[in-house]
Amino acid sequence: ELGLSVNAISCVGAAALAAAPPAKLQRLYLARNQISDAGAAALAAAVGRGALSELQELWLASNRVGDAGLGALARALFAPGRGARQLDLQANRIGDAGLADLAEFVRGDGEAEVEGAPTATNGSIGLVENRECTAAGKEALAAAAAAAAWRVALRL
Repeated sequence: ELGLSVNAISCVGAAALAAAPPAKLQRLYLARNQISDAGAAALAAAVGRGALSELQELWLASNRVGDAGLGALARALFAPGRGARQLDLQANRIGDAGLADLAEFVRGDGEAEVEGAPTATNGSIGLVENRECTAAGKEALAAAAAAAAWRVALRL
């Protein structure tokens, strides 16, 4: 577990962390920093190349992550064959384009459920308080999630 929340970490810092992460890191807390899409992409790349292969939880609430960052992180953390995951992107800069990209990914790779459904899930993505998201964007993502075969709770 590594807690680096509220440290003014930028994309440069996130990229440095992604280049040489601590071994066997399972939980990474980076909330309330200044990480944008470039930093999110660096973290996603580290997951993809196996440098963060044991990462279970990534907390990036209240940063500057946008649509591209959401897509990169979701594809890395929720790739087929990976275990339970928690991705917290609450209060970032994600809009309907990011939700549409996530919906496309969900439709292609499995089943997701909107939080509150009675069945257990394999992970969770927190997207609350992303003010650029409209009700229509959230509804489209929820519809894609309900029709898919991949099980991730969406906190919209």
